[in-house]
Amino acid sequence: MIYFDIFVLELRGEKMVESIVNIITRKLVTDGIVAENDKEWFHYGLQKRFTSSISACVFFIIAVVLSNVCVACTYLGCFYFLRVRTNGYHAKTYIGCIISSIVIETFFLMAVLPKLNELWVFLLNGISFVIILIYAPVNSMNMHFDNDEILACKKSVQKRLALVATLLIFMCVLPFEDAAKGITLGNTMTMCLVVVAIIKKECTENEKSKPEHKICN
Repeated sequence: MIYFDIFVLELRGEKMVESIVNIITRKLVTDGIVAENDKEWFHYGLQKRFTSSISACVFFIIAVVLSNVCVACTYLGCFYFLRVRTNGYHAKTYIGCIISSIVIETFFLMAVLPKLNELWVFLLNGISFVIILIYAPVNSMNMHFDNDEILACKKSVQKRLALVATLLIFMCVLPFEDAAKGITLGNTMTMCLVVVAIIKKECTENEKSKPEHKICN
């Protein structure tokens, strides 16, 4: 029942955010702060930041309910910290993004978290670090990075992974088990979205490369 209530709130929140963003955009364009030809770009960026903030609050609530505050903070903190540089799978619509994110988050917290022990923490983080280092950032169809941008983003990914790895080592040594488990979930979720994005990209490119079959009469 809680997920249905959250979903309804997200739907209402999206409409409310759209209205607020429209008002702010019109006001700034009218006052000459935002140029008319930048209106759509500004509107998109502002809406994305609003919806991302709302979504993060919703995901945090779910994470706290299904685990605890420490796991929720390290899980989502690590995920968002890496996600902004690695890119990865994105649903086509905001609602699709929310639904898929809630499903994935719930799976990790209910199915993966209870199974995490020292061995699984080591294996999952090791696999995640290797895959992210090799394949991130994902140059999806919507991003259109050039080679210089990909190289700069890749260096940023490497630096962020180094910070996450250092933090993980500290959490394991101290030991703060919940924090180490949260970081592991964040790393693994980031890796999974990178893998899904790569598979989707490959399928799309293969589909485009197939020759068209003409029907002869």
